[in-house]
Amino acid sequence: MVELATDAEAQAKADITRALTPSNLAALGASTTFAGLVELATAAEVLTGTDTARAPSVATMGSHQGVAKAWVNFNGTGTVAIRDSYNVTSITDNGTGDYTVNFAASMPSVNYVACGMCRPNTNGRATMEINTTVDPTASAFRFTTNAFSGIQTAADSSWVLLSFFGD
Repeated sequence: MVELATDAEAQAKADITRALTPSNLAALGASTTFAGLVELATAAEVLTGTDTARAPSVATMGSHQGVAKAWVNFNGTGTVAIRDSYNVTSITDNGTGDYTVNFAASMPSVNYVACGMCRPNTNGRATMEINTTVDPTASAFRFTTNAFSGIQTAADSSWVLLSFFGD
């Protein structure tokens, strides 16, 4: 059983064994002298970076344009295997060097940015590009990886790293 502090006890900091309620926190206000009380920044303050004394909440940071909305690290050779990811449910293997990243939560629009790199599996270089036959959607991003040794050819990659940014 948890005992709740009264507003008077919270303001007097008299009983540290009782839990604070939202009413207690509102009565206290934010200050640097009360340990454990943090004032949260508004979405506008996080967006503009105008208040450095307040902390951003998880909900506010999740909507900030400077934070990745999804990312994935996967092996694209043989059976595709995700090593680690955020907001990615699966990778579809559409053929040699042709993949689709499927988002767990859709992007707010199709106007997001994808950044990535891949490792060549042979001597030479590797490139990545947006699939030329399918436009990106809010729920998925299709792209290709290629090997380049004088001529560019579709090729699976053992290391594919992608991150996605947007509203």
